[in-house]
Amino acid sequence: MLKKLNLLLNNPKKAFQKLIKLSAFSLGASSLMLGGCVSNQTIHSPLPQTVKSPLLNDAKPVQKTDITPDKLNVELQTDVFHAVIWDKMRNQFDLADEHYGKYEDYLNFYNDRKTHLKRVSERAEPYLHYILTEVEKRNMPNEMALLPIVESGFRPVARSNKKAVGLWQFIPGTADIYDLDRNWWYDGRKDVIESTHAALDYLQKLYKLNNNDWLLALASYNAGPGTIYKAQRKYRKKHKTQPGIKAYQPNFWGLQPFLTKETHAYV
Repeated sequence: MLKKLNLLLNNPKKAFQKLIKLSAFSLGASSLMLGGCVSNQTIHSPLPQTVKSPLLNDAKPVQKTDITPDKLNVELQTDVFHAVIWDKMRNQFDLADEHYGKYEDYLNFYNDRKTHLKRVSERAEPYLHYILTEVEKRNMPNEMALLPIVESGFRPVARSNKKAVGLWQFIPGTADIYDLDRNWWYDGRKDVIESTHAALDYLQKLYKLNNNDWLLALASYNAGPGTIYKAQRKYRKKHKTQPGIKAYQPNFWGLQPFLTKETHAYV
């Protein structure tokens, strides 16, 4: 101890350099220990690693004046959280609003069968969020996500007497067109993801074939496109004296008398 004290008194410069080296070693050791402690933990960065600071990207720093109440409201409205998916959907039923007043009998039908709706809602729970997300990606009406209620009661293994299978009730011929493979151990019609993609593809195609009319697309999904074309021909024949009838595209309500009761009830 006395030797070190004499060194400090007789050669302060050398003693200071030694102190600096000792401090640097201690700092490095501390850093290694800290790194060793953290290495076994998951570190959550506030931003993805691919996102750079605006300053590093030569971008202008965000000014407080750039954030207005209107912009904040838009941001909030685009990503509103709903604890119940029905609350999210109920304000997006565009077809219901557009044709309101033409289906009171069916409202009463379901209102008298609340137990059935509750049961179907419980069955839909594992699938509805995914289906709705896919529907929204395609900018389709939210009602399309509810089609499995009518088709299968949201049962992926449902089978009809016409050999239709799955949530979306694909018959073998349509399943082949949309590459829903079937063999002894796998049936793509029961695959919720694959059959949902196929069903939405099919509905979008029917929408375009029917002059961008979603109700006629649904009617075609039920009865087949050929049946709808026949109904249109019957309509034009009955109204052949009407000017421009050859090019006229009647809507679902105009074709109602030429469709079966089953298809009308389906829509």
